Amino acid sequence: AVTAGTGITFNSGADAVADTLTSGQSVSIAADGAALVNTIAAAQSGGGNVSVLAGDEVIIDTLTGNTAQLSSTGGAIEVAGNVDMTGLVSASGQSVLLNAGGNLVVSAQASNGNIDITTGGDLDAQDMTANGDITLSSGGSAFVSTAAATGQAPPAAASQGIAQIITTSGGNISITAATDILISSTVNAAGGLSLDAGNLIDIQATASGAEIDTNSADLDIGTGGALGRSDQTNAINITTIGDISLGGAAGSSGFEVDSDEFTRIHSGGDLTFDAVGAGTGEGNIFVGDLVVTVGSGTGTPTDGNIAQFGGLFFEADNDIVFDGAFTFTNASFDTFFAADAGNVIFIDAENATLRFEDSSGGLSGLIEMSARSIVAATTSLFADIDTLSFTEIENLAGAAAASPRADGYIFGGDFSFFVDDILVIQNSADATDFDARRGITATSLAVFERSPGIGIAINGIVDGVPGIDALSLVGVPTTFDSASTINGCLILDPASCIAAIIPPVTPPPSIDNPTKDNPVQDLIEDQVEEESPVESGSVSSIVFEFREDPEMTEDPLLDDPVTGAGNEDLWVGEGEEALEPAE
Repeated sequence: AVTAGTGITFNSGADAVADTLTSGQSVSIAADGAALVNTIAAAQSGGGNVSVLAGDEVIIDTLTGNTAQLSSTGGAIEVAGNVDMTGLVSASGQSVLLNAGGNLVVSAQASNGNIDITTGGDLDAQDMTANGDITLSSGGSAFVSTAAATGQAPPAAASQGIAQIITTSGGNISITAATDILISSTVNAAGGLSLDAGNLIDIQATASGAEIDTNSADLDIGTGGALGRSDQTNAINITTIGDISLGGAAGSSGFEVDSDEFTRIHSGGDLTFDAVGAGTGEGNIFVGDLVVTVGSGTGTPTDGNIAQFGGLFFEADNDIVFDGAFTFTNASFDTFFAADAGNVIFIDAENATLRFEDSSGGLSGLIEMSARSIVAATTSLFADIDTLSFTEIENLAGAAAASPRADGYIFGGDFSFFVDDILVIQNSADATDFDARRGITATSLAVFERSPGIGIAINGIVDGVPGIDALSLVGVPTTFDSASTINGCLILDPASCIAAIIPPVTPPPSIDNPTKDNPVQDLIEDQVEEESPVESGSVSSIVFEFREDPEMTEDPLLDDPVTGAGNEDLWVGEGEEALEPAE
């Protein structure tokens, strides 16, 4: 042990080994080999600087002072016991490991390994670069100015036309804080980026990685910030314990990503929001006015929110509620949207619009929804739905809308619905005729049961076909509630919805109109030419005269039928010669 009221200098052509070095000012160690010291204690103010330079590893158990420079050209930097410094600690080696019981301000570079820093208090990480992984853990808040875990070389800009594949033997960044994480300068992980905060993740610069996972009570993405890069990031997973509000204007309490912040989320693949419920009724996702931009494959860092081949996923332990204009733009039939709720998916039929469209405004996308019940209806019907029988629900869902939306309110490509209880898409038209009903407009639609006997009440258009004819285009499970309907027609008995053809009844002739609707008279009139003498009136009357023939006055009456037998006396010819009777 060495104790000095002034500075301590320890130089060695080999290893520098010591138990305790205590100085009222500074401590300086230079070794061609390793520097192995149990305790270094320097003044924590003024000139209390600690400098350790070694050709091999630097291993210290306890480090105290004002500022420190720890450097190894061929080995690791390790302070495993406790770092208690009032100023900046700068560490550079093949790898860096620092543990601090309190606050720590640190800059670290690892040329051939990992950076692993843990603090019991706040962590201020400045200029962190590693060829391996970076792991930062704070018992308070973590303030990150710059962090880059390169692993292998960062991938070149990619086109979203082909799924990105990034291989790395390291390059992950993990930042954990008991309270807040503030990112004020670029954080770039060649591998995965994990951000876990007990309160807020505040992103004021670009935070990117091949795959990004965040877990926090709230998320803020400033105007100069971005989460992910379209040319690097394959997936972004955003999780909170509690509820999530997406879209609309800023100002909601709790976990919120408003519509403006959402434009600064960029995945070259998928994007997932996960609301985890810690208690009953928790774990909801509320979706207001939100535009989801699908990338065009330009290879730029900010090319949309998700890729053409990617998807947006909502996962909620309880409900998912849509009450605004939710729109996918530039989608294709390779673009996926999935909403999975542990309880109910509710779409407000009066205020919400779900639209999935391609670059020309045509319907597109693969849409999948899964929940105990999926209900697209007015808030009044939804409020009563648990107290009604399915037959009552179906009747109300098919009624003419009090606030009509003539074109419906759900538009998209291929829809699949998975339910345990009921699927209801309420009629939004002001009429109840089969062909007039609106609600959903889909290229294709299929319903799947997760429990037997589900209730189905769908109103809308499928593949351009409205009304009864849409029944044959909707895929339904083998078992469902017998009152289930599509456009008001029973799925089990579509023939009952086809009106019987009744021939017209011809009224009998009357005095005023003796030939009114008389098909026989019409036929006669069709056969009489306009120039006939009867029709033209050139013959005014036909006269019949009945008179006796004087030549026949003496002829006897027939006494028997003329059969050729029994009247031989009447058969006479010219010259009064008798004729032979006919045989």
